[in-house]
Amino acid sequence: MKAATGASSPVQQWRAALVAVVALAAVVICLMRFWGPDLHPAGWTTAVQTLPQTLSSAATCHESGQGGELCVIAAGDPLLAAGIGGGHELAFAVRVVGADQLSNDVRQWRSARPTVVADGAAFIAISLTWNIWYADTQSGLRLETGSLPSAAAARGFLLRSGLLR
Repeated sequence: MKAATGASSPVQQWRAALVAVVALAAVVICLMRFWGPDLHPAGWTTAVQTLPQTLSSAATCHESGQGGELCVIAAGDPLLAAGIGGGHELAFAVRVVGADQLSNDVRQWRSARPTVVADGAAFIAISLTWNIWYADTQSGLRLETGSLPSAAAARGFLLRSGLLR
C-alpha cells in the first residue's frame, strides 16, 4: 500500500484547475446577466438602441458616467416642431436598469403625483414641470426628459417620438 504524501497527481491538479476555471466562468456569466444591461460590452444592446426609431434617429447621444446615455434633440428637429420644443433643444437621459431599480424609480415618480399617461408594460407620466418619465418593464428602459413648454407639448412629444403607442 502506498502511504499518503499529501501531494496530488498532475491529473488531479489539472482537474482541480479546470473546475476552478469553470466555476469562475459561471460566476462571471451570472454577474453579467444580473448587471449586464449597465455594462454594455461590445455587441450588447445600448439604451439608445432600445428607443423607438423616430426618437433614436432624432437624438445625438453620448455615454454618461452612470451607465446610460445623455441625449439631445436639436431645436430645429421636426420631432420638436409646432411648439413641442418651444424653440429649444430637448435633453433626455436614457439607460437600461434592472427590475428593482426600475420599480424604485417608478415609485419615486408616482410620489411626485404626475399625470400618468400609461400604466401597463410601460409607465409613462408627465411631471408637474412637464418632464416626461418613461419606464418600460419589459426592456428595463428608463427615460427622463428635460422640461417641455406645456402638458400638451409633452403629450405631443410622446406621440411623435413613438414612446406612446
